[in-house]
Amino acid sequence: FTPFIHPVAAAMLGNDLYIADSGAGKVFRFDLALNVMVAVQSVPAALGTRFTVGSDFSLYVLDRPARRVLKFGRNGQLLATFADAVSLNRPIALVVDESRGQVLVADELYHHLVAFHPLGGAAQLIHLRGDDRNRVMSITGMASANR
Repeated sequence: FTPFIHPVAAAMLGNDLYIADSGAGKVFRFDLALNVMVAVQSVPAALGTRFTVGSDFSLYVLDRPARRVLKFGRNGQLLATFADAVSLNRPIALVVDESRGQVLVADELYHHLVAFHPLGGAAQLIHLRGDDRNRVMSITGMASANR
């Protein structure tokens, strides 16, 4: 039994439920089939941590203090880093667009999305400001659906 101190995010795919506990500074993976929970080593958890699970069961973690997204394998091995010091100042949310092979990260300071290609570099900026009538004032979360 492991009590959570301050859980801040959760994501699930298949039998894997990931929970970020910023109080403990850890991310846990709970296997629903085996009824076992383990800490995923080397995966950061802090206030503002957000994550999503890819179809290959890799874990994409928004590391807000370091202004980047980290991709981890199911075993906790770091597979890729998505960062851009110029375009990504205050990341707030992420989503993986697997059909395009991109990781999209929302920046709450610049009000845009940064689209990263699979190798980790920024590929495109998507501005959300629009005109005076149709303007995005802030963004706090994103979701994606398979088509």
